[in-house]
Amino acid sequence: MRVIYLAFFILLVQVSLVVSADQEQCEPGFSEERYVFTVTRKLLERGRALGKVSFTSCAANNRALYQADDTRFRIYPDGKVMVKRQLALHDGSVSFVLNAWDAKGLRHSVPIFVWNEKEQEMSGSSDSLLSTHVLNTAQGIPAKGLTITLSKLDGNQTRWVQVSRSVTNEDGRCPGLLRGEPLTTGTFQLRFDTKDYWKQMQQDSFYPYVEVVFTITDSKQKYHVPLLLSPFSYSTYRGS
Repeated sequence: MRVIYLAFFILLVQVSLVVSADQEQCEPGFSEERYVFTVTRKLLERGRALGKVSFTSCAANNRALYQADDTRFRIYPDGKVMVKRQLALHDGSVSFVLNAWDAKGLRHSVPIFVWNEKEQEMSGSSDSLLSTHVLNTAQGIPAKGLTITLSKLDGNQTRWVQVSRSVTNEDGRCPGLLRGEPLTTGTFQLRFDTKDYWKQMQQDSFYPYVEVVFTITDSKQKYHVPLLLSPFSYSTYRGS
């Protein structure tokens, strides 16, 4: 009888060790560093499904508590992203931050981008005074799905103030950088999130991001700031 109890105890210890090892190997977090959902219409009605996010909470049921910093969106426990109330993509895109909590109560955050493919394609030929174009020179293709943040140095020259945050379309262009606002003089910065782009291309890269700083002295001129990009180099110039 003692032998049976001893064998049963050893089995329980082995099972406990396996469970503990599985828990230690589990790394909570989102499956992507950012999510981009593409729509083909300007007006998004209430209840419209945009896509799904994947989050590992390391809990037994692996369901998470989600919270978006934009109340126009709702995320269900299974990760489905829905439009909570009707909204219009006036500038062709909208972005927000999604938070989720793991089994230990730690918060994880990921940016979500929703952009109107048709509107951005149509606005790609507009006469915006500030534009950019990203080319993947390693493969000879436009860099689609690359996040770009436009910022301007404040009047005291002490900090950057974000103007817009957008995602490049299939042509590698990012219409609507100025969000319909007039171009002004000053010092600007275009930040290209190159690490995320190369990750989605399943390639290693050397530069996690590229920041291009430039000064506009004449707000009536056309400024085109393209980026020629490869995993281990980049170059830029002023175009027209």
